[in-house]
Amino acid sequence: MKEKLFILFVFFILSCSSDENRIEQEKGFSQTEYFVSSEMAKSVALSFLGTSQHGQDTSQSNKIAPIPDFENRDIDKVIVIRDEDNVIVLYVVTFLPKGYIVVSGTRKEMPVLGVCIGCHF
Repeated sequence: MKEKLFILFVFFILSCSSDENRIEQEKGFSQTEYFVSSEMAKSVALSFLGTSQHGQDTSQSNKIAPIPDFENRDIDKVIVIRDEDNVIVLYVVTFLPKGYIVVSGTRKEMPVLGVCIGCHF
């Protein structure tokens, strides 16, 4: 009886560890499926402002009202924010002389998560 109980216990432990590995693999797959590149983050930020990467006004075509004194600013840099698993979760697109837009690192969330016109990041 003890042998059967021991075998059943070992089988249970092995099946639980198998489920944990499967969950970790699915998590990794979903992260790559919804990943946003830094170029896409720049494009999203500029679209939000109503301009394209080439300085063309897109506010009419996208029906976005440009933010006053913000649509003609140049991108300074793109800061990548990662979580504890080294997965990209946010991009912060900073503008010259000041201002930034926070863009999601995945396609699961809304693209633009925050904007500050007169701030430094």
